[in-house]
Formats: sequence, structure tokens, C-alpha cells
Amino acid sequence: MSKLRKSRSGRAGGPPPGGPLKPPQPPKPGTTSTSATPATPPAALAGSRPAAGIRLPWTWIAVLSVFIVALGVRLLAYHQMHAWPLLEKAEVLADTHYYDMMARQVAGGDLLGNHPYFLSPAYYYALGLGYALFGAGAATALVLQCILGALTCVLAYAIGRKVFGPTAGWIAGGLLALYGYLVYQNLVLLPDSVILFLNLAALWVLIDLEQRLSSLRAFIGGALIGLAAAARANALLLVPAVGLFIWFAHRRAGRKRIMACAALAAGCLLVVAPFTIRNYIVSKEFVLLTTTGGRNFWKGNGPGATGSHRFLEKDEWSQGLLQYLTGGQDAQVAIADSERLTSQTWSHIASHPVQTAGLWIKKLGLFFHARELGIRDHFYFAQTFSSLLRGLWVSFAWIAPLGLLGLWSALRARRGRLLSIFLLVQVASFVAIFVIGRYRLVAAALLAVLAAYQLLWWSERIRQRQWRPLLWTAVALAALLLVTNRPLREFPRNAGFGDQYAALGFYYAGQRDCAKALPAYQNALASPWIEQPSLEGMRNKARYHVGLCQFQLGRPLEARATIADLRERLALDSGSPDAELQQATELLWRHIEQATAAEGTGD
Repeated sequence: MSKLRKSRSGRAGGPPPGGPLKPPQPPKPGTTSTSATPATPPAALAGSRPAAGIRLPWTWIAVLSVFIVALGVRLLAYHQMHAWPLLEKAEVLADTHYYDMMARQVAGGDLLGNHPYFLSPAYYYALGLGYALFGAGAATALVLQCILGALTCVLAYAIGRKVFGPTAGWIAGGLLALYGYLVYQNLVLLPDSVILFLNLAALWVLIDLEQRLSSLRAFIGGALIGLAAAARANALLLVPAVGLFIWFAHRRAGRKRIMACAALAAGCLLVVAPFTIRNYIVSKEFVLLTTTGGRNFWKGNGPGATGSHRFLEKDEWSQGLLQYLTGGQDAQVAIADSERLTSQTWSHIASHPVQTAGLWIKKLGLFFHARELGIRDHFYFAQTFSSLLRGLWVSFAWIAPLGLLGLWSALRARRGRLLSIFLLVQVASFVAIFVIGRYRLVAAALLAVLAAYQLLWWSERIRQRQWRPLLWTAVALAALLLVTNRPLREFPRNAGFGDQYAALGFYYAGQRDCAKALPAYQNALASPWIEQPSLEGMRNKARYHVGLCQFQLGRPLEARATIADLRERLALDSGSPDAELQQATELLWRHIEQATAAEGTGD
């Protein structure tokens, strides 16, 4: 039995060799103890409980600093942008008008609607929830988006911290906090703020799967991907991409990897299925999420595709936003439109493979170009109303080159593989349709994290005096800067300024402020417009309002010259001229003639 009774030292019961243990004696005065408890090694100290307590406050300081800076920048930009009277006018853009209209229906209790989703449903459900809780209106939405934008910067910090360490996370969060284009998009009633947040949240949840499989984490990540897909459907591509990563990165995991892949798919399906079921209830047709897939595929790959967004001709489609905004939508026609355009696009690609390959290469170049392409949500025009937007120094012009270098460095070090997969999905999905600035915001955030890693990579090489890799990467950076900042004459920086000034003029005219409306219309006619089928008709309306404002401001001779030019243009219009505009022009011409005649007679 004595053999079974052992002391904590692992020896048999009884005193240890050398006699019973004695308590340690205090050192004598003036001497240093060598028999006292040995000093804790630095490595052990770093992993002890007190160290964790010391690190925690610094983590929260980093989180709060990123959040406060990001939110402060956005609210200051929002304050300055009030100089732009159209900032909170949702009806100015067709997309924002649709989202605002649908959100108000949701806030009013109409959750189902009466037609398949035309644009991303997740955004206007989120917007409707905000309207229900805090009151309907664009001001409510924009403040909430500023907060969401700041939280997105915190997510970038968290992702960078997980993958590359706390310093990289702090730099990544700071870059997004000061990224001017993201600040602008947080101030536009469009879904990209929500899309970016959901994609980064999914990555943050899933990124631990690189090291250790967890079915619960895979399920939550899949659900977040489903929500992101309900905001923009390209996120669905993440499910097979992440699933393949899990399968090949954990080859020895056996049943665990099968369970993780199944959980990922189940989480996504659980979120997407209610949207699909709802579409079937209201239309009796299978529509996975929205009816715009075929339109966008045709815009980006059909005849006349430019690599960026283009407006369709009237004979190319039957159901557009105008029908949805005026209540004239037809679910069956919208579904048939999408299916027809999808089929036409594949036929065009099959019959023009070389042309399509060249177009995709062009789109890849546009994706990584410094220019922030827009449709009617125009970042560069908005800069004229905000000194902060003009002054923010973080831009895609150098986030992209630094991020691409960081991607190379990270993959060589076998780090950030899942982050790289998310980036690849973003690039591929928009090269497959068309490129505009807000579509690549998720990629910009991921590139910001990789840029932070590249900066730290350089710092480490400098510290170690490794000059050769520094030289090669500096040459690579210079080459990437030249490529991403090359001249882009096809898409000038001020493209669409004419549309923006015209909208501003129409607003001031509605306020009966001709003194402000007149220069806005004149700037519209002097600036480039977005190419679209109704372009000349919109310009002619602007010309009419220039003449009307000149006449109302007591300048009949100037008004006479303007309206005379407009009458000539309308007479030469071989298409289908606007009968209402022609009638208004002739009526204004008679008033001007009477006024000039009265001036000539001295009456």
C-alpha cells in the first residue's frame, strides 16, 4: 500500500532525500538571495494571466480610436455635405428612390410586397427597420450608415489583427477610416455600406477556419454570407470558394471537414431560402433573389459593353426602375426580361470569344484602376461640396498597389489565404459583369488589410537590413503605381457632372430660386453628361430652363438667343421629340418676343 501513496513530487511517501523540506529563509541584510524563487523568464511572463490583463485595455483603446476617428470623419463630412441640397433627396437617383420607397413600405408593415425583388432586398429591409425605430427619412438612414461605416473600420481592424497582428489591424482600420470614397458611400442611400459590413463580418467569423475547423463557426459564417448575398448576390460565390478551401486545407480532418462544409452551405441556405420562397409566393415563379441578374450580365458583356456601367436602349428591355417607381411593374415580364438577356449574353459570348476575352482583360484593368467610376452617384462631384472629402489622403490609387504587393508577400508566407479567396471572388464576380467604384468596396477593404501587412513587411526588412527584397518590391510598387494610375480618357474624372448640375438646377427651379438655378443649368450644359439614350432630351430640358431663368431674371435678349437655339435643335430632331417640351418652348418664345417688342417700343 505504501507504494500507492505518493507525494506530489512523484516519490513514495516519506521525506524526500536529504531530509524534510525547510521553509526558505529571508536573505541577510546587504546580500542578494540566490535561493529565493527564480525570476520568471520573459517567455513565461508573456503567456501568463497578468499579461493578458495588460493587453486587453490596449485592444479596446485601438478599437475605440478607430471607431471614434471613423465616426468623426463621417459625421464631419455629413455636416459639410449639407451644402449640397440634394444630399437627403432620395428621389434624385432612381436606385435611392426605389430603396426609400420600399423601406417605407416595410416600416409601414408591408413585409411581402407584390412583386419579385428588383434590387437587393436586405438593404431596404434594414433601412425599413431603421425607419420604424428612428423615423423615416434619408437623414435617419445616413446617420445610421455613418455608424455602420465606423463599425466596418473596426471589423477591418479585427481582421487585420487576427491575420497579421495588432499593428497591422490598427493600420488597416485607420486606412478605411480615412478612405474618402468609403466615407462618401456611407453618405449615399445605397446598399454598399451594408454589403461591406456583412462581407467583412463573414470573413472575420470564418477566418479561424484556416487553423481549426468548427461547424458552428462555419454555420454562422454561411449565414452571414447569405445575408451579404441578399444585399448583393455575388456573395453566393463565397460558399463554393470557402467550401473548397476547407476541403483542401484540412485533408486529414475526415468527417469534420464534411460537417464544416455542410454547415457553411446550410447557414447560407437558411438565410437565402425565405427570400426565394417570398418571391415564389408573390409571382408563382422561381426567382432566387432579384430579377436584375440578366440585365447586369447583358450590360457588362453584350454588344456595346464598355467595361463599366452602360444604359440600355429602349428596345433592349421592358421592365426597368421607372415601371417599379410608377407602379407599372409586371413580374412575369421582368422575369422574362432577365431570362432573355441572360440567354442573349451567353450567345454573344459564345459567338465572340476573342472580343469577350479582351473585354474581361479591360474590366480587370478597370477594377484595379485608381479612378472611382460611378453612374449618377458621383464621388468627384460631391468633393466640390466638402473640403474634407477633397482632403482625405487615403485613396484606391495607392491602396490597390500596396495591397497587391501585400497579397504576394502574405501568400509567400502562407498567411491570409482565406482573405485572399474573398478578394479573388470579388474580382472575378465584377469582371464577369461590369466595374464601378462602389462595387469594389469589399475588395478595397481587403486590399487595405493587405496594404497594412506590406507596410509592416517593409518595416521588418529595414530593421533586418535586408536591402535586396526592399529593392525588388520598390520596383514592383513603382510598376503597379504606373498601371493603376495610367490615363483613362474613356472615363474622364468629370463624367456625369452635367447630370449632377442639371439635377441641382431642377431642385433650385422647384424652389423658385432662378438666381441659383441659372448657373447650375449653365454648368450642366458646359459639363460632360453620362451617355444614355435620353441624353439629348435632358440637355434640351436644361436649355429650356436656362432660357426660362434668363427671362424671369429680366434678361429677355439672352433668353431670346437661348430659346432660338433650342427651337432649331428641336426642329432638327429626327427621333421622337418631346411634345410637351416643344409646346412649352413655343409658349416661352411668344412671351419673350412680346417682351423684347415692348422693350423696342419703350413700353
